[in-house]
Amino acid sequence: MFFQHTSDLEHRHLGIRNNFFRATAEFRHLVRKYAFEFLDDQNCMLVQTPILTNASCVCSGDVFTFPYYGKQVATLIQSPWMYADALVSGVERVYALNPSFRRETDATGIHLVEIWQLQVDLAWASNDEIMQMEQDLIHFIAEKLKKHTDLYAKAQLGTEHLDQLLKPFARITYDESVTLLNELGYLFDYGNDYTEEHNNAIGKHVKVPYFITDFPMSLKNFWFAHSTDNYDLSPSNDLFSHMGQGEIVGGGTRVSDYEELKANLEYFGHDLDEFAWFVDIRRHGCVPHSGFSIGFDRLVATFMGVNDIRQATLFPRIPQGLLKP
Repeated sequence: MFFQHTSDLEHRHLGIRNNFFRATAEFRHLVRKYAFEFLDDQNCMLVQTPILTNASCVCSGDVFTFPYYGKQVATLIQSPWMYADALVSGVERVYALNPSFRRETDATGIHLVEIWQLQVDLAWASNDEIMQMEQDLIHFIAEKLKKHTDLYAKAQLGTEHLDQLLKPFARITYDESVTLLNELGYLFDYGNDYTEEHNNAIGKHVKVPYFITDFPMSLKNFWFAHSTDNYDLSPSNDLFSHMGQGEIVGGGTRVSDYEELKANLEYFGHDLDEFAWFVDIRRHGCVPHSGFSIGFDRLVATFMGVNDIRQATLFPRIPQGLLKP
């Protein structure tokens, strides 16, 4: 090959000429095309949401800020979910594909500074319903990609992993994952968050993509509802690849009650004024709803069968790296 898959990132603009990255461009095109086709068939509406905001959605990683007009400070979004969330009380079923920005610190095979996220939010949906949609979406794309054997051949990649992506996904509660990890030889206490090593260990054990459900609220964020059966848990899910690409989907039931949202913001130490417009949606009535966010770059890596996100991204922005090309 003219340039190696992940090396010489400074000259990626030339490396894009080789078969592998030409195939990567086509994989990204097809995954987006089939994802949109699936969501359109689910009566979801494609929307465009802002990239600049005045309040971070406090996802993983720190934010990028810069001076705005006057004394204002603008923040690059970490996820389009807050704006998609705002639309469900009117539009009800929406999706957006947006760039997102996170000031990550570790240059790993699953982290980038600039990522693309596919956000889906559905009025009246439960966590169980969106988990089914997440699985159906991946099954749909995998089935479509099985017809593109020539594309996998161009990239010198196999297609065997697509069979695992077409199987029913495993479902493991957070509590069950604590037991499983300890049985696999890891010292993992209830309330701990997963490392990449933990995720890979579970993936090797189940051999298919797997959901982790029923997280403790302490491990989630202010926008998640509390479970009706156990106030300390959230009706939420993270979907992990079993092949090393990490978490590819995160979602759950959003908090729709005004008082519950205020309590959540206080619990996580946030100022109500910072999220005034988001609180205002609940004050004036908000439909029950759930949503999920897909890391598009990791999703492409999963379908390609590569475990380095830089192989599934045309011009990767690496933590601590230079802005080249």
